[in-house]
Amino acid sequence: MSKPIVDGKKHISEKAKPTKVKAAFSPRSVLDVPEFVHKDCESKDLEYRWVDAKQMGENGNMHKNYWEIYRRPADSVASEGALFGLPPDGTIRRGTLLLAVRPKETGDGHRQILREKSERQSQAVKKQGAEFRRMAREAGVTDRVIDETEIS
Repeated sequence: MSKPIVDGKKHISEKAKPTKVKAAFSPRSVLDVPEFVHKDCESKDLEYRWVDAKQMGENGNMHKNYWEIYRRPADSVASEGALFGLPPDGTIRRGTLLLAVRPKETGDGHRQILREKSERQSQAVKKQGAEFRRMAREAGVTDRVIDETEIS
């Protein structure tokens, strides 16, 4: 049974229900790595990322963090190149970027160096703050005594 229209508005039960259709298409990013590359890197215990092709060319294909340009295996270059529109030299390009790889051990070592560097820098800032508070206390700017447990 239809509900009456009041002030030119339909009753909520008369309005169209939204459809629950899920899109079959999921948008992809330009920087997605093909599945065969992902599997190849996993099997060889490598990690991958995109690097600037111009910068790599200027540096003689050497990177300061040990990234090397990824090249597809020779037997797959011809067959997969036509399927995915990949260059015949075995590299994978996206605009000005090249796919590069390095061993996971090297990546773990580099991340450890960065963590240690960050820790050293944060310790220096903490020590500097403690020194400023000590100097302020000695100069009579504040009479509050801050012990080491309050310093974070």
